[in-house]
Amino acid sequence: MSLATLNVRIQPHRMLSLQQAAEYVGVPKARFSVVQIAPVEVAKGVLRYDLHDLDNWIDSIKLGAADSDEDVIGKLG
Repeated sequence: MSLATLNVRIQPHRMLSLQQAAEYVGVPKARFSVVQIAPVEVAKGVLRYDLHDLDNWIDSIKLGAADSDEDVIGKLG
């Protein structure tokens, strides 16, 4: 009998920190500026990224509405 390992990651919050948002879209935190999403100030000095905005950004890339692949890769360095 073979065994499999399943890594499940559940995102319980809609509003994400910079680190969480970068992990969600799969880019390093230092390169998150390629994601052209403005953070929301949820409390004085506390910035968060809306999961729905991140999903819309990802969908726009898939539809070709965002920068070309070359532009995104160029921004990543």
